[in-house]
Amino acid sequence: MKIALKPLPLFGLALIAAFAIFGFSGLRGSVTPYVDIATAQATTDRVQVKGKFDKSTLHNGPRGELIFNLVDFKTAQQFAVVYSGPQPANMQMARDVVAMGSWDAQRNVFAADQMNIKCPDKYAPGAGTQPSGVQPASAKTPAPKTAVVRTASPNV
Repeated sequence: MKIALKPLPLFGLALIAAFAIFGFSGLRGSVTPYVDIATAQATTDRVQVKGKFDKSTLHNGPRGELIFNLVDFKTAQQFAVVYSGPQPANMQMARDVVAMGSWDAQRNVFAADQMNIKCPDKYAPGAGTQPSGVQPASAKTPAPKTAVVRTASPNV
């Protein structure tokens, strides 16, 4: 007995396969890997670099771009970043910066077209401090006990 596939299910399978291939290829192109500065300097691909923000180096360049230094977490190497977008409002609060772009070998800088600011967590206390109004776990009072009150049903 020979099984014949109808054209509609075949078309549906082909359509699903085409969407899967298209989706995976689009997703692959949108992933930007995190690398250290040495890797960023060795490639022309778009990458992400993360570093400690050196606030003392922040200034505007001749074309209105932001120029600042980041310190690589792994190697402690300092490198210049030129960011072509507007300065984020919370830039002075930044502790760490993630810059997305590529290495510009002619100017010897990381040319960023996107940037994420990593600010200190306002909910995490510093070493040995507590936010105002918050008691340490050992000083917390026990939760009040709750009682379940049952009323008699009128049908009883």
